Amino acid sequence: MSFRSAEQSQHDKINLVRLVKRLDQSVSHDFEEGLGDNNGGEHPEKTEKYIRAQGAMQKVKYAQKLLRTPEIQAELQSQRRYDNFRTTLARLEATLEKTLKVLEPEPIRPEPILPTLPKPQVVTPLPTRLQSKDNFSTETAASPETVQKVLPAADLLLSPSEALPPEPDLSRTSLIAPPLPQSTLPSLPTSSTVPLQSSNLLHEELSAQLAQMATQLKANAVHFSSTLAKDQALVQETQEKLETNYNVMKKERVRVRDFRGKSGGTTCLVIFSVVAVLISFVVMVFIIRLTR
Repeated sequence: MSFRSAEQSQHDKINLVRLVKRLDQSVSHDFEEGLGDNNGGEHPEKTEKYIRAQGAMQKVKYAQKLLRTPEIQAELQSQRRYDNFRTTLARLEATLEKTLKVLEPEPIRPEPILPTLPKPQVVTPLPTRLQSKDNFSTETAASPETVQKVLPAADLLLSPSEALPPEPDLSRTSLIAPPLPQSTLPSLPTSSTVPLQSSNLLHEELSAQLAQMATQLKANAVHFSSTLAKDQALVQETQEKLETNYNVMKKERVRVRDFRGKSGGTTCLVIFSVVAVLISFVVMVFIIRLTR
């Protein structure tokens, strides 16, 4: 167990002990004593007590969660306090459950909205112009046949004046509007053409975006290739400089190694010479001392 987890478990144990004591006092004072009188009382006071009971129940659940922690459980079992805490929390939970059942408010059904809505108005469809035209065409087509059936056979012979085409009836033609040509009538969009047109527009828009993206990608590729060419020249120049420096360093390394060997030999020779001179001086002083 790390130092952080040990410190956290110690804090949890202290919080658990304090929380159980506080819950025991508050539940015993607020709920266990007045459990039989919970059915009465005013509605706001009952609602406030129900909310406080819910908060206490959440705290009991949190205390039970802390109690189930392995570190706290092992430490409390070693101190013989685990069973006491467990029974206390179970008693508090049972008391709060009874209190919540007693104080639970009755559900309030909202007023239905359907009766308040106005009744829909029935709209009568207007006769279309096409139906009137069809009726008029059927009447005009049937009128010559009815005339032939009604007129006698003697009246079927035409006079020279009747052989000429009749003049148009101005009163009738002025009331009837001429039919519009087929090219001037706007084509109404159907349920199958609307998705087709939208899909065509979407396809054209996507094609334009793809073409723009392809142009941008081509420009990016050209830019990257030119940048890489410049970088390649710079890298080549740097490589040549590094190779030159490497060759110079190799030569200097050999020269320094040779100089170190020579300087080491010279240093040893000087040290030996100094030591020999000192020894000779000491021997001469010793001989002079003995001969006096």
